[in-house]
Amino acid sequence: MVAFVTKSQPVSELRARGLPCAGLKDDLVDRFIRDNVRREATAPTDASTFNEAANDDDRQAHLETLSADNTRLRAELDTRRHANAGRKLARLARGASTTSPIQIHSTSDTASCIAVFDGTSQQSARQVERTAALAHWTPSLSLASAANPLAKTARDWHSAYGWRNDTWENWRDALAQRFRRRLTMQEFMKLQAKRRLGDNETIVEYMCSKSAILDKAPYLLAEDERISLILSGIDDDTWAHPLAAQVCFSVTELIDKATLLDARHQATVYVPKTTTCHRLHQSIVRKVLIDEYHPATLTPCGVSVRTGPIREPRVHEYPHDSASTAATSVICPAIVANPKLRPWFGRKNDVQREATGTK
Repeated sequence: MVAFVTKSQPVSELRARGLPCAGLKDDLVDRFIRDNVRREATAPTDASTFNEAANDDDRQAHLETLSADNTRLRAELDTRRHANAGRKLARLARGASTTSPIQIHSTSDTASCIAVFDGTSQQSARQVERTAALAHWTPSLSLASAANPLAKTARDWHSAYGWRNDTWENWRDALAQRFRRRLTMQEFMKLQAKRRLGDNETIVEYMCSKSAILDKAPYLLAEDERISLILSGIDDDTWAHPLAAQVCFSVTELIDKATLLDARHQATVYVPKTTTCHRLHQSIVRKVLIDEYHPATLTPCGVSVRTGPIREPRVHEYPHDSASTAATSVICPAIVANPKLRPWFGRKNDVQREATGTK
């Protein structure tokens, strides 16, 4: 049978199947036969094909069953959701008629935190908003609490025009528009220059007060500018130099550093200087000096003294007053006014003036 087969036939068949076509005719025929055997071994039978088709049908039926179950479960879930939503709405409708709304009342303690309007609408509104945030006020309560402490022109404005603004935001903006006035730079510098550190004031108290004044600046001051203006109000170098040497990036840090100096500042004692007249008065009224006068006279105060020369005081008589020595060389104005109280050298000068006719 192979003898009747030409070489071109197996070559064309092998080329169609994608197999090698080179070689002798017998080799090509054997290659063709082996390929046929391999195909028959791997080809499915009718039974296997039928089983695979049955499995596909079962798989499709199972998928359809799952799809039907999913559809039924989705429908039940939607039904339950609608039922729950209906019950919640009914419960809310019943509770709305019986539950009273939450009311926040303003007590005298919280309302007293708002100061009387001083003409600075921005600071007053900021103070009201700060108190409202802490006390959990509603906008309407904030409006009522802010309108209560108004005085003079601001109260008249509210009575005439301000009451028409029914919301807190509109009322606040209208108040700021009506009383908006900023200090000029000259007025601000003059105002802040008046505030200086007092003798009976702590450094922290001064800094907090000066910082509040700096908030009235016509423009927003930087932190280094605020620190410079605060330090310019401290005249005493004892406190100005240590504070200026500190590296601070904000006023808060400067106040923290100033707290350490307050202990030294409060411990400093300011002693008034003793004048020469005060020391002279203390030395003359001492009895030990009065007893050293020889001629006895009577002063206007009723004290018997002697108008003689004053002897040198002993050291043990004045252990605590070194200024008493100066009393021997200085004449008290009271003695000069009364000739009877002056010593002999004072009378000698009077006699000379009377002789010459001079006063």
